[in-house]
Amino acid sequence: MEIQRINQENEEKAEQERIKRVKEENRKNKICTIIIVSGVTAVLIIVLAWMFFFEPYGRYKEAEKMISAGREIEAFEIYNKLGNFMNSSEKKDRLKKKNVILVLANAETGDVLSLGNYQGELKWIVKEVDEDKILLLSQNCIEYGRQYNSGGGSYWTGCTLRSWLNGEFKDTAFDDQTKKYIIESKLTNERGQDSVDSVFCLGVDDVTGKDGYNIATLPDGTPVNWWLRTESGTFGKQANCVKSDGTISDNVEQNDKNEAVRPAMWIKRID
Repeated sequence: MEIQRINQENEEKAEQERIKRVKEENRKNKICTIIIVSGVTAVLIIVLAWMFFFEPYGRYKEAEKMISAGREIEAFEIYNKLGNFMNSSEKKDRLKKKNVILVLANAETGDVLSLGNYQGELKWIVKEVDEDKILLLSQNCIEYGRQYNSGGGSYWTGCTLRSWLNGEFKDTAFDDQTKKYIIESKLTNERGQDSVDSVFCLGVDDVTGKDGYNIATLPDGTPVNWWLRTESGTFGKQANCVKSDGTISDNVEQNDKNEAVRPAMWIKRID
């Protein structure tokens, strides 16, 4: 009987020890769970704080630096992506009223605005408005005496006027920020090959009976003829121009020096 009692006591002690170990393990597991959950929660809070405050705040401050450096369009794009973060929306609207590229977002046909500088401030007429781009036509003519092609007969694709517009003129008149928004446009030419140009002359089809913008002057008010890109004559040896009275003249010798240049270009619209 004594042995049986001792065995029973030992079993009870063993059971108690087992229960004690189980409780201790459960306690440790709960502590580990709490630590893990707390850690995950802390990491999640940090990630969310970074996503919704610190990272946007960094971009917000970056936009402020861009404005100070005169990079307003890039700042606008950042504010646009930030949405309602802090006062980004308000700053975006303020820039939209100030910067000429941003002003174009609300431009209408017939508006006149300043953009670029070539021997003085350049003013442009909003000639056409599409969903994502705007056609600008120089209000005044420039470079009186510049030839369509200094070497004589040529198609638009090979003429010196085209090279000058897309080279020296573009590089001189516009800063790098503005150039990003000038579209390389595919132009259909009546003769020769179609072309891709950033800055160009209008074609005959662009001015025939389209609007009242045919008559143009130099900046000092002197009426002048201005080149069209459309060639004429046998083998494209001549070119068309708009005369000072607004009518169109064809068969003008391409090395003639009695015409001026009236640049046109398509500009991207920013929403």
